[in-house]
Amino acid sequence: MADYVNPAGNMAWVELEQRINGIPVFQGQIRGGFTAKGELVRTTGLLVAGSAAPALEKPAIDGPQAVALAAERLNLAITTADLSEKASDADGTSVTFNATAAAADIKAWQVYFPLPDGQLRLAWIAQIMSSPDAFMTIIDGETGATLFRKNLTNYQTQAATYNVYTTESPAPAAPTPALPGANFQAPLVARQSVTLIGNEAPNTFNNLGWMTDGANSTNGNNVEAGIDVDGVNGVDAPVGGTSRVFNFAYNPSPGSPAPGDAPSLAAFRNGEVTNVFYWTNRFHDELYRQGFTEAARNFQNDNF
Repeated sequence: MADYVNPAGNMAWVELEQRINGIPVFQGQIRGGFTAKGELVRTTGLLVAGSAAPALEKPAIDGPQAVALAAERLNLAITTADLSEKASDADGTSVTFNATAAAADIKAWQVYFPLPDGQLRLAWIAQIMSSPDAFMTIIDGETGATLFRKNLTNYQTQAATYNVYTTESPAPAAPTPALPGANFQAPLVARQSVTLIGNEAPNTFNNLGWMTDGANSTNGNNVEAGIDVDGVNGVDAPVGGTSRVFNFAYNPSPGSPAPGDAPSLAAFRNGEVTNVFYWTNRFHDELYRQGFTEAARNFQNDNF
């Protein structure tokens, strides 16, 4: 499968795949690491040894049936009638189906699945990319039983902390009792620190969260926030946090003490970008929660 030497010439890898009748064995791969002298340092991977001869050379269940069985067990509304072929190998051992209402393009390919007693079962792998989860399911090519299933979706797990105004402004007054022309100024409120991942209930549809695990800036999965002062349209640079904490000391107008800080100060700008990042993500998630997915996507792309 691979034969690679790094540019420095001091490491090399070889990767082999186990196949029977031209069909891969599930997880039947082995990798070897070599020194510059060609010495084998280590092997990793799994090979199926001492297996009995495969019971089938051609599956009784075809690709569409395997996909439909996998979808049924995922509670997805996909039947064989919903599947139209997009592409396939000449021998029919691998096929891609067009997207359906329940999933993006679906792939299915044949494998031999090893059982603990040394048997090899000819099976289909059905890879279904639904929303929010994607699954890989192995369906027995003779019985239709589920041999293996894995959720391919990795949910965000790391939280971040944002020091923001959790109401509509630093001096909210909605509704206000003041009449027009009364020169009413609402009192200032303090910022609050909010710690979240961004995929908490009820936003379970947003499995990505607001910020990728390990990331530390306002360039997130839904929103890229930053200032634009360099004369070129677009975000100059996102704001970085400290260990995923975005807390900046600034005093916006009307200020306490008045009149507040100049908006050109770095802490002011970073704090405002943090606020924009927080609220735009909140708005984005709310639209998705209500089902306005396309509207949320278009609004985000056009305005932020």
